[in-house]
Amino acid sequence: MKIKDRENPLSFTTNVSPVGSGKRLSAVMNIDRTLYGIEYAAKDKPGSEKDWFILNDFTLNVNILTGN
Repeated sequence: MKIKDRENPLSFTTNVSPVGSGKRLSAVMNIDRTLYGIEYAAKDKPGSEKDWFILNDFTLNVNILTGN
């Protein structure tokens, strides 16, 4: 995955299930924003303790529907 000109490998499991005449592909990815240089109020970053309510990790849910 590439964010802000920083690339890091990302692996995830994809579930495939039939839907009508097509298929549904779904995946859940957990991403650490600090690996991509997004460090505003990052936990354990000195000087940002008061803003630690912003989590370093975020979850990306991906759903793709195909036809035929």
